[in-house]
Amino acid sequence: MIRLATVAAIVLLPTLALAGATPEQKCESAKNKAVGVYSLCLQKAEAKAVKKDEPADTSKCSTNFDKQWNKAEAKWPTCPTLGDGLAIKADVESCMDGISASLSCDVALGGACWYLGAAGDSCDGACADVGLVYDPATAGFGAASADNCNAIMDALGDASTPWVGPPALCIVAGGCYAAAGSRTLCAATSAAQIIGAERACACQ
Repeated sequence: MIRLATVAAIVLLPTLALAGATPEQKCESAKNKAVGVYSLCLQKAEAKAVKKDEPADTSKCSTNFDKQWNKAEAKWPTCPTLGDGLAIKADVESCMDGISASLSCDVALGGACWYLGAAGDSCDGACADVGLVYDPATAGFGAASADNCNAIMDALGDASTPWVGPPALCIVAGGCYAAAGSRTLCAATSAAQIIGAERACACQ
């Protein structure tokens, strides 16, 4: 009897611990779970889309997240936070977008993903072509030194003559770019376009 009682107590321990959680803790736990499920769902959708070379359909992920979040707040109205579903959802999406971008990155250097724009294109255009937006690292890490510029261009497969020396004073702020067989380094802006120049663009 003593042995059976001991086993019963062990089995009941997790249940008792769960029952002892406050409504606030239960709500927070449910929200943590919703975030985890949403993150996994988004990455599964992205993985499927990559194989089919098409945009990811995350509509079911979004609907399920909203349902689970609202359910938690309705069941435990004393949640530590309320009405923050959209903000948390946006945070998760931003994080997952960053992961997807990193996985599909042409070149990862200096904490950014780099792409070589088409001749004459701006970095706004180059990033839009891969479904991303301009990353200030273009004007930061990319335009900071000849070493950075040359490392990025080498990694991107550019075979033009490396830039030597400090950044130049350019009329058009093209950052790190290649044109007519040579590289140039100067200040950078997202919208700068130089005829015939292929810009090294950080995108996010």
